[in-house]
Amino acid sequence: MAIPPIVLTVMMCDAVHRDRDTGKWYLMGAFNRLSFREFPTTVPAIQVFLGLIEDNGIFDLRLRIVDVNEEDEPIHELAGQLEGRDPLKLFDFPITLANVRFPEAGEYRLQVLVAGEVIAERKLAINQTS
Repeated sequence: MAIPPIVLTVMMCDAVHRDRDTGKWYLMGAFNRLSFREFPTTVPAIQVFLGLIEDNGIFDLRLRIVDVNEEDEPIHELAGQLEGRDPLKLFDFPITLANVRFPEAGEYRLQVLVAGEVIAERKLAINQTS
């Protein structure tokens, strides 16, 4: 039986770049809060940077954004498969959440799920400005 990976990093940002020469990752515009004048509003892209370790096996990976109480359906969801072959290797990668629509201001959570279980989450405050 495969053991789910351990999440070391979950960051939301505006852009992610990897330097070809050094292999270093650059995360630009990291955030845990966004402000908008009107709702509903759509964010064209949220870059999510994940760092995982002990990913040995094939897993169903899902990212979703939910309201703080999880009373409503997720406002955004993206699913795929993750295949890890070396449980000792750190696996860093960006994922783009495109056209994320926030129905109203409030507290949200970005959740990382493996095999349907939440293995990490980050707060995301969505504020209304005048």
